[in-house]
Amino acid sequence: MQRFDLKRFRLDRKLTQKELAEILMCKQNYISNIENGIKPISKEKLDILQSKFGDISKYYSGISPKQNTVLKEARRFHVCWC
Repeated sequence: MQRFDLKRFRLDRKLTQKELAEILMCKQNYISNIENGIKPISKEKLDILQSKFGDISKYYSGISPKQNTVLKEARRFHVCWC
């Protein structure tokens, strides 16, 4: 599942969460929830970013932060029965 890295996108443009929320016509906590992997960004918000900023494809990644955390924990407790 692809994830849009909103935080990297925002920081690359030197925007605060509040400023980005104004651009996307949403609340700041929505931005925070997306950046922390609690909520996915909606297609509507991605369309707004695309129309305002152009190509945003480099901000897509193949794994979500929650999935990454699970993988890190799994590696941490990996036991080899060799």
